[in-house]
Amino acid sequence: MTANTRTQSEAITQVEAFIKQLHDGDVIIDRKAQQLIISIPKKSSFWSSGSREDIGSLADLLGKALAKYQTFKSLSPEMLVIKERAAAELLDYIERARTHGVIIHQKLTSELNKTQEENIQLKEDIDKLRRENLRLQRLVEALHQTMDRIGLRRDTGEDHL
Repeated sequence: MTANTRTQSEAITQVEAFIKQLHDGDVIIDRKAQQLIISIPKKSSFWSSGSREDIGSLADLLGKALAKYQTFKSLSPEMLVIKERAAAELLDYIERARTHGVIIHQKLTSELNKTQEENIQLKEDIDKLRRENLRLQRLVEALHQTMDRIGLRRDTGEDHL
C-alpha cells in the first residue's frame, strides 16, 4: 500500500466515521452553514476540461459532496479511486465546516449544558451554606454573651482539637 493510497483510504475512514456521527445525531450542521457562501476553485478533472469553481453555501456544497460520496460509495473495487476522490472532496468540506464552527457535537454540547447547570446549583448551595454559617456564628456569639452574663465559663473548643 503506497502512502497516497493509505491517505486516501484514511479519508474514506474519516468520512465514514463522520457520516455515522451525523446519522446517530452525535453531530449536527448548524444553520449558519446555510449563510456561509464559499468559493472553491477546482482543477480540471476527468469529466471536465479547464478550471471551474464551486460556489454556494457551505451547507449546500457539503450536502452535494455527501450525496456524491454516497453515490460512489458502493462502486466496485476497481472504481475505488473514484470513491476515494469523492471521500477526499467531502472531507475537505467537512474540515471547512469544522473551521467555520458549524459542525456541532451534540454530546459535548449537552455535557457542557449539564455541567453549567451543576455549576449554578453548586454556587447556590455555597451561598446557602455561607448564610447558614453566618447565622450559626451569630447564634454562637449570642450564646457566649449569655454565658458571660450569667458567669459561666466559655469553652472555645480549641482544647478539643
